[in-house]
Amino acid sequence: MRYLAVAGFLLAAGATLILSSRLFDAATHAQTTPHLVAAPLLVLHPTTVSQAARVEGVDLAMQVRPLLPGSNQVRLWLRQNGQEVRGARIQLVSTMAEMRMPPVVAPARTAGQVYLAHVDLSMLGHWWVEVRAAIRGRLLTHRFLVNLPLPAGLLSALEYGRASTPAVSAPPVRMEPHR
Repeated sequence: MRYLAVAGFLLAAGATLILSSRLFDAATHAQTTPHLVAAPLLVLHPTTVSQAARVEGVDLAMQVRPLLPGSNQVRLWLRQNGQEVRGARIQLVSTMAEMRMPPVVAPARTAGQVYLAHVDLSMLGHWWVEVRAAIRGRLLTHRFLVNLPLPAGLLSALEYGRASTPAVSAPPVRMEPHR
């Protein structure tokens, strides 16, 4: 009888050790490989916005991408009388329309027929991107309004007053971490 009690104890202790090591492995795996689940309409997607304006006889065309919070590439084209403008010194000054934040200044560099700059649009919302171009001794300025929109699912949840409940009935999307 005594042997059966010892054997039962050893069997229970072994099962506990095996189970706890498997739980530890699962917990460690979950910590090292996190997977996020998000409703599809709550995910931000990269996009491109293009705008154009005519300022004192100079055509400005601007393209911003990926239109997400953080660093965004700005491409500028300048044309006057149908000819591209070369040798302009361009500076972009970005300010958030809704908030009192210091402006973000970024110089543009020439890359062939386009001027390139990177601006840090740090959060979702409306941003003024002011183009300051020094062309042959004169300074041209124009402000473009760029919108980094909230995800569509968040807007619909807020609209219906259900911000704490899922805004969509679509199945969640599994997102892998960046490597």
